[in-house]
Amino acid sequence: MRILHVIPSVSERSGGPATAIVPMCRALMRQGTEVQLVSTTDGLAENPDVVVFGHTHKQFCETIGNTLYLNPGYAGKQRFNLPRSVAILTCDAEGITADFFEL
Repeated sequence: MRILHVIPSVSERSGGPATAIVPMCRALMRQGTEVQLVSTTDGLAENPDVVVFGHTHKQFCETIGNTLYLNPGYAGKQRFNLPRSVAILTCDAEGITADFFEL
């Protein structure tokens, strides 16, 4: 499985999402999952199975072609009048699905 995660900063010292994402991606890679972290669309992997993105703070989950595009929403401090949420990806023989959970 190829997972592409687009984040504004891949530096753990910057704090924010990268603080949790980088260790999570390292754990996925140890298990054999191909993960690519990018901060722009430059150098995107061809035909990733999943693209995880954010910035809009709005939940989004749609399969376009063979790629699942996922925005898990917003898990930070309450603001923007948007629900706080996370998403869990399930990857099995049936395919890849995402479930949203409000915080």
